[in-house]
Amino acid sequence: MGRAVIQAFSAPDWAITAPGREQLDMHDPGAIRGMLESGPVDLLVCAAGCIRDAPLARMDEAMWNEVFSVNFTGAAACAAAVLPGMIRRGRGHIV
Repeated sequence: MGRAVIQAFSAPDWAITAPGREQLDMHDPGAIRGMLESGPVDLLVCAAGCIRDAPLARMDEAMWNEVFSVNFTGAAACAAAVLPGMIRRGRGHIV
């Protein structure tokens, strides 16, 4: 999904970085900052996510923490890493 969104919304002159699970640990805000603060970001697509196939009533604390860590905290860390540069340059998009 992330790559399709990037292709649909990016401009030809934008530099694209699309790390996969092997390249970026979404549980590690330091790793996220390190990757995303390395250069200007024109488009951030927050498409990383994980799912644990269990109803909330059967989800244990570890499962919940993993899902929340990737799906919310990871996305927030990505946005926080790129937003200052976007504001400074007066441009950028977060999807």
